[in-house]
Amino acid sequence: MTSESWLRWRYYNTIVGRNSLTANKGLFKQVNGEVVVGEAQMALFEFRDGKICRI
Repeated sequence: MTSESWLRWRYYNTIVGRNSLTANKGLFKQVNGEVVVGEAQMALFEFRDGKICRI
């Protein structure tokens, strides 16, 4: 059984466009005293009329 003491996101890159924003992020967690780095993930947010319309 593993004991996770903390989870954190690290943002590697953020690109802001006219109606969108992309974020490249990765998850860090501590398991049994070791820091484990997860795979990087990319998220795309699109905006319409000042509100998020698609993720």
